[in-house]
Amino acid sequence: MATSYHGLGFDPAPGDLDAVAAAAARFTAAAEALAGIDPALRRTGEATADWHGAAAEAFRARLRDTPAGFEDRRLGLRRAADALDRWAGVLAANRRRAEELDQLARRLRTRIGAALDEVTDRRNAADLAATSAAAATAGADLAAASARLTELEAELAEVLDRARRLERDHLRAADACADELVRARGSEPARPERNPVLGTVAGMLGRSSRTADTLAGLLLPAGRPAAVPERGPAGGAAALAGALRPSGGNTGR
Repeated sequence: MATSYHGLGFDPAPGDLDAVAAAAARFTAAAEALAGIDPALRRTGEATADWHGAAAEAFRARLRDTPAGFEDRRLGLRRAADALDRWAGVLAANRRRAEELDQLARRLRTRIGAALDEVTDRRNAADLAATSAAAATAGADLAAASARLTELEAELAEVLDRARRLERDHLRAADACADELVRARGSEPARPERNPVLGTVAGMLGRSSRTADTLAGLLLPAGRPAAVPERGPAGGAAALAGALRPSGGNTGR
């Protein structure tokens, strides 16, 4: 579920923890399924050992060709699942930090609102002072209220700066995870518009365009340009880039 960061004005740690867990589970399940293919093929070959003739030879030749690359794919899927598990830990920690900063920013904005009201009241009192003594007192009160407001605004600016640093670190970590997924890539995967994992993976890492590009590379075979999805004009990395951007809300930029 998306979180509204009204105190910060932007989401410094975008990502869907449930989607990450679901994608990791899918990669793990696929790796486990591939682990059973070689033994099943060996049993099939053994069961047809007494079958002779041209059809039998063609069948056994097909069995010999089929296992190629399965182990590499299995290991790649396992590495991808591990990378997503690590990213889930980073994402969870960053979102907790983002929520803490947002709560702090909300409290500061509330105090700033009250400080603004106090400055207005003190300014009105200074304007309405009937004597020089009253004017001096009101002026001192106004200066103190203005100083408190300035201090609170500086505290809020520091919190927002910390949130921006968190955002930069978060997106760098998202790119690092995307790089791990690319390195874990095995043989030719499915076309992205037909890959059921795409919808999960695309929205979970972050919103840097490089992350989108590396994910597109993960889901496409080497050397193939990004395919154009059937339901839209944008293809491959461009479509991923759109999916990776947080939906709605002020970005605070």
